[in-house]
Amino acid sequence: MRKKAQIPPPEGFRYEVDVLPLEEERELAQQIPELPLKEFEFHGYTGKRRVISFGWHYDFGESRLRPTVETPSFLLKLRQRAAAFANLTPEELPHVLVTEYSPGAAIGWHRDKGVFD
Repeated sequence: MRKKAQIPPPEGFRYEVDVLPLEEERELAQQIPELPLKEFEFHGYTGKRRVISFGWHYDFGESRLRPTVETPSFLLKLRQRAAAFANLTPEELPHVLVTEYSPGAAIGWHRDKGVFD
């Protein structure tokens, strides 16, 4: 049997298998439903998702970044993993956005706000 050729990722992208161990994924899956998620509001529209921000929150109505509540301790280990993966320090990732998509909700074309580099 011939082995399939690996297609390299686009320039600047990196992929790592099991960057989040299964046990940590299970712990997150148990904790996230307990968060006070709110419907996503975007310029007067309600998106088909619920969200919560930690560290910083972007206010789309005022086009402004504002400080918000600290990241809960159960997400700090994930932030450390993400920072290590990106060759950053955890402090260089001061914003956490948790998003819950309902079944069937699509993620349409979008662009992150410039304030997030």
